[in-house]
Amino acid sequence: MNEEVAKLPKEEADRFLELPNSYLEMGIEIGKEKEREKVVQNMLKKGLPVEQIAELLGIIVKNGLR
Repeated sequence: MNEEVAKLPKEEADRFLELPNSYLEMGIEIGKEKEREKVVQNMLKKGLPVEQIAELLGIIVKNGLR
């Protein structure tokens, strides 16, 4: 694989090598978001008010969200 990448023009090779990193970063962000959702659900189960959860996590609550 490295030999094939080495044959590409530099610009294309650089772009190709960035792909795995971008997928990894995207996967990390998705994982963080899923974990945050679990935390919010647990806080709601414990009876914390939505406004307090939003304040603690630094998120904005849309009107009507309960």
